[in-house]
Amino acid sequence: MSSKNKSRIVNLDLIRVIAILAVVLYHTTQMVAGSSLITIFIDPGQYGVDLFFVLSGFLIGGLYWSEKNQNGQINMPKFIKRRILRTAPPYFFALILSFLPVWILEGQSFNFGYLFFLQNYYTEIPFFLVSWSLCVEIHFYLLLPLFIAMIQRLGFKDYLPLIIGLTAFLPMLFRCFIVDYDNIQKFGFYLTASHFRFDGLLLGVLASYYSAYKPIYIEHISKFSSSVYLLNITFILAIPIIPKYWMYKFGLTILALLFCLLISALSQSKPLALSSRRLTKLIAQSSYSIYLTHALIIHIFIRLSKIFRLNSFVTWLLMVIAIFIFGYLFYVIVEKFSLAVRDKLAPKV
Repeated sequence: MSSKNKSRIVNLDLIRVIAILAVVLYHTTQMVAGSSLITIFIDPGQYGVDLFFVLSGFLIGGLYWSEKNQNGQINMPKFIKRRILRTAPPYFFALILSFLPVWILEGQSFNFGYLFFLQNYYTEIPFFLVSWSLCVEIHFYLLLPLFIAMIQRLGFKDYLPLIIGLTAFLPMLFRCFIVDYDNIQKFGFYLTASHFRFDGLLLGVLASYYSAYKPIYIEHISKFSSSVYLLNITFILAIPIIPKYWMYKFGLTILALLFCLLISALSQSKPLALSSRRLTKLIAQSSYSIYLTHALIIHIFIRLSKIFRLNSFVTWLLMVIAIFIFGYLFYVIVEKFSLAVRDKLAPKV
C-alpha cells in the first residue's frame, strides 16, 4: 500500500471521529441541558449524521469502483452481502439492548418493522431513534449497485457521474415540493425517510468516482483545502442562525456538498497531526458501535441522575465517558466478531 493511500485512510478516520463527537455532544447536551443557551451552540452537532452519510457514500463508492477495476465487473450479490453483514449484526444486537428497557419499564411492544429496516418510514419512530440513519444506509447499499447497473444497461455509462450528481439533488426537490415543513410534529417519515436523505450518500459516491477515475479533480480540491475547511466551518457556525425551514429544505444538500469537498480534500492530503493519534484510531474504529449504543447510555444516566440527584455537569461528564467506554466494548465484543463472520461468509476477493 502506498503512503498516499495510508494518508487517505488516516485522514478519513479523523472524519469519523469528528462526526461521532458531533453526534454525541449534540445528543448528550440536548438531553441534559434541555433548552439552555449552550444547546444553541451545540445544535450543528445533529448534522454529524450527514457527515457520516457523505463519508459512507465515499467509502462504499470506493469499494465499488475498486472491485470493478480489479475484476472487470461487480459480483452484486456478494457486494451487497458484505455491506449487510458489516452493518446488520451489530444493529440487531443494539436493537435488542435498546428494546429491552422500553419493554421492561414502559411495556412497549416490539415493532417487527425494525427487523426489515422500515422504521425510518414510520410517521413516528417509537424507540431506538438513532436507528433511522442505519435504515437509510441499508436502503442505499441495496439500491446503489442496482442503480449503477441500470444506468449502464440503458447505455448511459459515459454519463454516469452526471446522472449520479443530478440524482443527488432529488432529495432536496422532494423536501421542497412534497413536505409541508410547518406540519412536521413528530420525529419520523419527513425527517428520516430514505428518499429525503440520500443526497449526502450520492454525493459521496460521486466524489469516490472522481477519486477513482479522474483524480486530477480531487487533487485540485486538495490544493484549496484551507478554503474548503473555512467554508465548512463558516457554514457550520452559521447553522444556529439559519431558519430551520431553510436548513431542512436546502441546507442539508448544501451541507452535504461542503462535506463532500471536505472529504475529497482530506483524502488527498498529508496526514493531519490529529489523524495519526492512537486515540483517533480507537474512536474511529468504534464510531459505529458508539453511534448504535450512545442513546441507551444517555437514558441510563438520565435515570441515574434522578436517583442520585447528580447535577447536570456531572451527569453529562459521566455520560460522555460511559458512552465511549461502552461503545468501545461493544466494538470489541460485537462488531469485531461480526466483521470476522462477514469475512468468513463473504471473503473479500
